[in-house]
Amino acid sequence: DKKETKNPISLPWSTITSLRSKHIFNLLSKTNLEGYSLSRRSLIHLDYGGYNGFTAYALKSLLNIKSSIIADLDPNGLRIAKALGMKAFDLSKNSLLELKKESIDFSTAVHVLEHLENPRKELLIIRKLLKNNGIIYVEVPNAFGTSLYDPAHLINFSINSMKKLLIETGFRP
Repeated sequence: DKKETKNPISLPWSTITSLRSKHIFNLLSKTNLEGYSLSRRSLIHLDYGGYNGFTAYALKSLLNIKSSIIADLDPNGLRIAKALGMKAFDLSKNSLLELKKESIDFSTAVHVLEHLENPRKELLIIRKLLKNNGIIYVEVPNAFGTSLYDPAHLINFSINSMKKLLIETGFRP
């Protein structure tokens, strides 16, 4: 029984989102952190910088996600996420610290950290929100790739700098 992702709309970037979700699922399926299994639990998912919720929507077709919280600054993206049945959390009006500590099972931050002035601060907040055995999936552009030419990218990460940042903020890469 091979699981397939569902997309709310068929566009080139929704196909990329679907492929990314499959990749995240496959990585998580191979990961056994002290017996913690994402596929066997009813999960609360935080998609930090999740824009329109398409990644969370696709992941919901692969994992047993009870609820997804899309945290973003863009009101248009949040409206789409809300229309898809996600909880919209407007970061321009609210702080993640308003969410209950240790309430999140799984968090994603896909191509978000490179846009932040202080990604360490945000990761520390996410760490507080995650349950003790919670998992975070982080994806950033390669520091040696084309991301260097994007003026919206405030920080570039190598695999070593990302590992160091995750360790400093209480995660085990």
